[in-house]
Amino acid sequence: MQEAALEYFYDKIASEEIDLLIRGGAQYGKAEETFFVENDVKTITINWMSATKLDSVELVRAGNNERKTYEVVGVQDTEYFNGAWHHFIEIENPKKGEWKIRTHTNETSAYALLVKFDSKLNKQLKFVEDGNKKNWRYIVDYEPGKNRGNTPFKLFYEIDFVPGKGNTNKQIGQKMRDFRQNQKHNVNNQVTIPDRGEGAYNITVDIEGVSPSGDKFQRTVIKSIYIDDQGNAY
Repeated sequence: MQEAALEYFYDKIASEEIDLLIRGGAQYGKAEETFFVENDVKTITINWMSATKLDSVELVRAGNNERKTYEVVGVQDTEYFNGAWHHFIEIENPKKGEWKIRTHTNETSAYALLVKFDSKLNKQLKFVEDGNKKNWRYIVDYEPGKNRGNTPFKLFYEIDFVPGKGNTNKQIGQKMRDFRQNQKHNVNNQVTIPDRGEGAYNITVDIEGVSPSGDKFQRTVIKSIYIDDQGNAY
């Protein structure tokens, strides 16, 4: 299952379907992440990627706060994330609500959490070009359900800019963290790439929203756009 799951995640990275949540950071000792599962999710597939191999992963399930430790078999990456270790857990018919995942290492490490949702909601979420690849828009094709604790829609995004060889802009490797958006209504929810000249613009978009049944959901979208010296975006 481990090798098949790794190949499957490679396919999903390139997929247009919005069904992944991605989190990450540095780790020494315990690392913990929280994620939400909406109603009617058939399966969640969890991939805890780390710089070190792990023997177990702990999950705290939604609802009754049940803690369960899963023994995991690490699969070392030799492609996209060369040298990283993948640790997979698959949960069928997960309870809706807040989940927590925890790991521990005695070594200095880094990690990334990827949660893949097998959910009918995926097909109702879209992140599409708005005229051209410099402008993007997030849209949904349903009416968000009522939920006192959550706004219908929130979008946060970060753009990493790597200038091209012909770019004389001195802002090499600049992270444009100030391009963030927090909208209460899913109308005109746009991401616009700022003009920094020729180079690669890597966009990470974190989406939080409310499903038709009023459940909180989370997704991540990643786009890579190249703008040439004539201003054309690819």
